[in-house]
Amino acid sequence: MLESLTIQNIALIDRLSVDFRPGLLALTGETGAGKSIIIDAITLLLGGRASRDLIRSGTDRAFAEGVFSLDDCPQAVQYLKSQDWDIGDGSLTLAREISQSGRSVCRINGLSVPLSVYKPLTAMLMDIHGQHEHQSLMDEKQHLPLLDAFGGAGHRALLQKTAAAFHEYEDSRRALQKMQRTLEENRDRVDILEYQKQELEKAGLTAGEEDSLKQESDLFRNAEKIETQLRSAYENLYDHGALPSAMDSLRSASSSLKALAGFRDDLASLAERVENLYYEAEDAGITARDLLDELNYDEEREEYVSARLDLIHRLARKYGATTRDMLNRLAEINQTLEDLESAEDRTQELKTRMDKKYREFEAAAKELSASRRQIARQFEQKMEQELRQLNMEGTQFTVRFSEGAPSSAGMDQAVFLIAPNRGEAFQPLAQTASGGELSRIMLAIKALSAGQSQIPSMVFDEIDTGISGRTAQVVAEKMADIARYRQVFCVTHLPQIAAMADHQYRVEKHFDGQRTLTTLLDLDEAGRRDELSRMLGGAQADSESAKAHAQSLLDQADVYKQAHRPT
Repeated sequence: MLESLTIQNIALIDRLSVDFRPGLLALTGETGAGKSIIIDAITLLLGGRASRDLIRSGTDRAFAEGVFSLDDCPQAVQYLKSQDWDIGDGSLTLAREISQSGRSVCRINGLSVPLSVYKPLTAMLMDIHGQHEHQSLMDEKQHLPLLDAFGGAGHRALLQKTAAAFHEYEDSRRALQKMQRTLEENRDRVDILEYQKQELEKAGLTAGEEDSLKQESDLFRNAEKIETQLRSAYENLYDHGALPSAMDSLRSASSSLKALAGFRDDLASLAERVENLYYEAEDAGITARDLLDELNYDEEREEYVSARLDLIHRLARKYGATTRDMLNRLAEINQTLEDLESAEDRTQELKTRMDKKYREFEAAAKELSASRRQIARQFEQKMEQELRQLNMEGTQFTVRFSEGAPSSAGMDQAVFLIAPNRGEAFQPLAQTASGGELSRIMLAIKALSAGQSQIPSMVFDEIDTGISGRTAQVVAEKMADIARYRQVFCVTHLPQIAAMADHQYRVEKHFDGQRTLTTLLDLDEAGRRDELSRMLGGAQADSESAKAHAQSLLDQADVYKQAHRPT
C-alpha cells in the first residue's frame, strides 16, 4: 500500500507531504480545488506520461515521491528480487522527476532506473481507475483481461503457463524463420560458391608460391645478362686465358710476402691475409664455374612459370592479393557450403521443435480456455447480483467466447453482452449501455475482482459522476467492500461515499498573497462532519440540519462497515 506521498512543484502544489493509511480514503473538496492534481501526481509517480504542463509555473522541475509497503505485494517483491534489488525492511521508495527540458528521471530507493524497469513495478503496486476509464469497456479487447482478473490463484497460474508456452513457441518460430531466411538468401549463392571452390581447388595453390615464381621469372628474363656477367666473373677470378686472373695475381703476391715473413710480424700477418684471399678467390671462381654449368635455359619451364603467374594474378583480382589470402577464401567458401548443408538439417530440427512448442502452447491454451468458461459462469451470476444492487435491476449479463489468434493470453476472445431488460436479446456493451451504466458496470467488475487482485492499492477518480440517491449509497458500499481487501483512494463529490471512507482528506485552494496554492488536509471527526455538511448543504452547510445529516451518514457508514467487517 501507499504509506506516504510527497509532491513538489506540480500545478498549484508548491510542496505537499501526506501520510496514508489502509482502507477507503476519500479525497473531497470544492470543484477546482485541485483534487485532480493529486491524481495527476500519483499518475506521474506510477510512470504515467511526463507532461511539462504539470510543472508549476516559474519552476524548472516537478517531483513526486511515494513510500510503499511491500507486506501485501508478493509479486512486487518477486520482481525486485529478479532485478537484484535489496528490499531491506519491506518498504520501497519510488520517485519521479520531470524538468522543463523534457527530461524524466525514475528512481527506486534513490537509484536511477529506466522507465522500462520502473513501470512494470508500479503496475504491481497501484491501479488507477480514472474518470473515463469505464469507456475502456467500449473496447472489446479489454474484456478478456477483466474476466481473467476475476480468476483465482489457479487461473493466474494457467495464465502464466500459457504465456510462457506461447513465448517459447514464438521464440522457436522466429528461430525457424531466421534460418529459413538465411537459407533463402544463400541458396542463390550455392552455385556461385561451388564455381569459386572448383576454380580455386583446380588452381592447386600453395601459400607463398608467387614469390618463388617471380624470382624464377626474373631469372628467365635476365638469362643472357646473368650468363655474360657470371662468365666474366669466373674468368677474372679463376681462368682468364693468356691474361693473369685474380688467383694468379694473388698467388704471386702471396709468394712475395712469404719471403719477407721472417723479418717482421706485421709482414707475416699480411702474407697470411693474402694467402687467405687466394683461397677465397679460388672458392669463388669454382662456385662461379659451377653456376655457369648449371645454367640451362628451359623454354617450356619459362612458359609454365609465366602462365602460372598469370593465373595467380587473375585469381588475385577475385579472391585476394596473395595465395595465402586465396587459400583463406577457399576455406571460407568450404565452411559456408558446409553450413548451408547443415542448415537444411537444422531447419528441420527447428520445424520439429516449433511444432512441439505449439502443441504445448495449444494444450495450455485449451486448459486456460476451460478455466475461463468455468469462471465466466460464476462471473455472470455475480455481475447480475452486483448490477441489481447498483440499481440496474433486471439487467442480464453474459460473456460470449470465440476463437482468436494465438497470443500470450491463449486463443480466446471474450465479449461482454448485456440485456437491460429480461426478454430482450443480448447486445454488446458498446451498442447498449449508457455512460452511467458503463461506469456502474466497471465498478461492479472492480468490486468482484478486488478479492482476487494482487494489486494492493486502487484509485477511483470521480467515478460517481451522474449518480445519486440510493445508487450513490450502493456505490459507497461497493467502495467499502473493495477496501476490505485493498487500500482504495476515491476522489468524490458524493457525501455517501465520503461518509463511508475510513479516512477523509480535504483538498483546498487558497491565495497566500502572491500565488494560489493547493493543500491537502487530513480531517478528524469534526472536520469530516463539517466537510460532509458542506457537501450536503451547499449554502446551508453550517445549518444544524446539514450537520445532523452528516453525522447520520457517518453513523450509517459505521454500522455498514461493522456488519461487513472481514471475519
